[in-house]
Amino acid sequence: HVPRHVQGSPYLYQVVSATTNTLGTYASGPGLLGTTAGVPTTFDIHPRDEYKNERLALAANDVFTVHMKLQDIDEDTERPISDGFGSEFFEGKVVWNPDTYLFNVEYQPELSGTYQLEVRLRTGVATFRDIVGSPFRVEIAPNKLSGITSDIWGQGVISGTAGETFEFNIRGRDLHYNLRMIGGEPDPIRVQALQMTWQHRDIFHTASMQGSPGTALWVSDGDYIARWWPTHAGTHQLSVTIGGNHIDESPYTVQVDIAEPYGGTSVADGPGLHDSISNELVSFTVYIRDPYGNPRETAGGAVTAVLSGPAGVTGFAAHNGDGTVLVSYTPTKSGVYDLDVAVDGGPIIGSPLPPPCGPG
Repeated sequence: HVPRHVQGSPYLYQVVSATTNTLGTYASGPGLLGTTAGVPTTFDIHPRDEYKNERLALAANDVFTVHMKLQDIDEDTERPISDGFGSEFFEGKVVWNPDTYLFNVEYQPELSGTYQLEVRLRTGVATFRDIVGSPFRVEIAPNKLSGITSDIWGQGVISGTAGETFEFNIRGRDLHYNLRMIGGEPDPIRVQALQMTWQHRDIFHTASMQGSPGTALWVSDGDYIARWWPTHAGTHQLSVTIGGNHIDESPYTVQVDIAEPYGGTSVADGPGLHDSISNELVSFTVYIRDPYGNPRETAGGAVTAVLSGPAGVTGFAAHNGDGTVLVSYTPTKSGVYDLDVAVDGGPIIGSPLPPPCGPG
């Protein structure tokens, strides 16, 4: 017996996909991993039935929701650990794409941290269920450091003494105030001081513009320690910038004070250093400086002058109150002498000096 088709056989029979189901529907795209705060990202939802058949155009009326919730919350302050400003809860924008038969999702978080991303399908009047893989864990990184929102504090932006380490703190934040909890800025923090005014200069000390570069070292949790090392006394303009933009209230006006007196940089000048006549009073001036050559503006430093030679003589030192000292002595015998001049026990430049003494 040979089977035969009945009239109209074989029949064309179209099988359409079943209703969109969460067991077959999935998502893909970079937005499932994360992004940078303030930077939009996307992913796609692929509608499938429970047998993983594509729903194609039949999915156009499906309803999907995308919700994001920040997980990194400080239990004590109930604030985001990133300390930024933005919404801790928000929804992604879901749009049907008739060309690809997919739902395109876009979101743009402002707070950095770990989020729970829920992708759900409406399966009833008020019922929503997670698709495959939902909820997802996504990481939002802080954006690059912003000078506008970052903070600076510390004595190093106020005042100090020449030769000391001027130190201050920088709390790095991005444009949304998120702490930069990761080191390594695409643009390095630049610390640069320019001397704007000078303390009193004596006849041996010429004023010149001086720059003092510094460094900024990332510590942790968005904090940097910055240091600079000025040696020139006076008023400095301290600029702290990133990418050419000033941080916080930069530039700062910083006062650098003169350090303690130091013999090794102090100098002397006057007739008493060059020649004298026995039994006649002669004098010279000592210009007291600190270890970095900054002339002292006020009295300070013990100045001694001892004349050694045919007759020992000790000079008399009188502070002028402006960082200079007038030293007077009276040699009693003619001849060649050594004049030892010291500040706080340290010989000044050129000491011992050999002033000759002629007969009276």
